[in-house]
Amino acid sequence: MKTLSFWKKSLYSAIVFFGTLLVLSIGYGLVGNLSSADKVGSGSGLTATSWNRIVDGILDLDSRLSNFSFSGGNVGIGTVSPAEALVVAGAINSNNQSNNFAIGGQRVMMDMVNASKIARIGTVNGGSAPTGTQGELSFYVNSTEYIRINSSGNVGIGTTTPKAKLEVNGDFIRTIARAQGYGQPDGTDNGAIATRTLTFVKKQSDTGIRVTYSDGRRVIGVSGNGGRWEAKFNAASCANPGPLAWDMYDNLNGSDHHRTDTTIGTCFGLAAGTYTIQIYVGPAPGYAVSDLYTGWQWAWSLEAEEVR
Repeated sequence: MKTLSFWKKSLYSAIVFFGTLLVLSIGYGLVGNLSSADKVGSGSGLTATSWNRIVDGILDLDSRLSNFSFSGGNVGIGTVSPAEALVVAGAINSNNQSNNFAIGGQRVMMDMVNASKIARIGTVNGGSAPTGTQGELSFYVNSTEYIRINSSGNVGIGTTTPKAKLEVNGDFIRTIARAQGYGQPDGTDNGAIATRTLTFVKKQSDTGIRVTYSDGRRVIGVSGNGGRWEAKFNAASCANPGPLAWDMYDNLNGSDHHRTDTTIGTCFGLAAGTYTIQIYVGPAPGYAVSDLYTGWQWAWSLEAEEVR
């Protein structure tokens, strides 16, 4: 007669066997693609073919999971020592065009607009599309915020509350096209001044070119003479709002007064492209050609920048 100890051991062995078989079967069912041909009827034995397919499936599953690791409740992919809840060592590729990470009802979204090839990153309040109430976007370096984009689209550098499309709190450097020199006097009375010229590339068609011109000027007075200094664009006068011209008048006979001056004007309606900006001289409207003189023993400059 079998003892109680024998039956306990037999029951334990049976539980272990069928438990292992159940785990193997579930694992293979996930990745082994068991078919109806692998089914067994009531009272039928487990065939060698079915058993081998289960083992092969478990080996395949083990291979697929070999890149995963678990440590202290953390999950690692491509690493055996994940220090955070999820650590991925390697590139992440998603076939979903719109990807977002949710924190409660708020989401950070990253996606690609296929038609225009534009990568987007932003904040979304609920849902997966960039609609609804938008949050704000901040850029940090070493735990310090340097750039803020608020819900109105204003960009702040060095400030968290930008009130304009771009607000900079601190020093910044802008680039202005400039031609300058010292001396280089020119006695041209009517036409272009060879040295007072610069090349400027205009990026947009809906902007203007702001010109700043500093130089010395002189008109010889003979019963009242008037001279004009004008900034032209590819040898043409500005049409909107009109010629960027500055007139000088002298009505003292024989006077020879040299004066320095800075004049500013903005020309609109110019298409995008490359322009030669040059200073031209000639008589002021209503006057004949005068004895003009540009520059003397001082610095001169001609500057241009694109503005709205």
